[in-house]
Amino acid sequence: MLSLSRVGMTPLLSYLLVVDNYSGALGLFMLAGLTDFLDGMIAKNFRGQRSIIGSYLGTLPPLSFPLFTECVVDPLADKFLMTVVVTTLGFKGLIYGMHFFTTREREWVLEWERAREGEH
Repeated sequence: MLSLSRVGMTPLLSYLLVVDNYSGALGLFMLAGLTDFLDGMIAKNFRGQRSIIGSYLGTLPPLSFPLFTECVVDPLADKFLMTVVVTTLGFKGLIYGMHFFTTREREWVLEWERAREGEH
């Protein structure tokens, strides 16, 4: 549920950035960070806990796209949030050139590599 809340916050966060409401965007980004922290704490302290979505994803057969071979709601929520925020900042001209590209693509490349390492 916490991961899905980050996915739900993402369009609003992007909107706040587009309309130059940076204090509201910062507050929402900090709230998203808090949900990520709580998600990690729950995962570490209650190892047997699974969400309904996590249980469903855990029963799926391995797909051709390796990111979905394990429960991936939390990492994908993080990647989605960061990709949308960095892309929005890039289109607004608040971050430039290679910084825009490397920040955005780094998230997805690292996740792809983690998924590949988990297969071997």
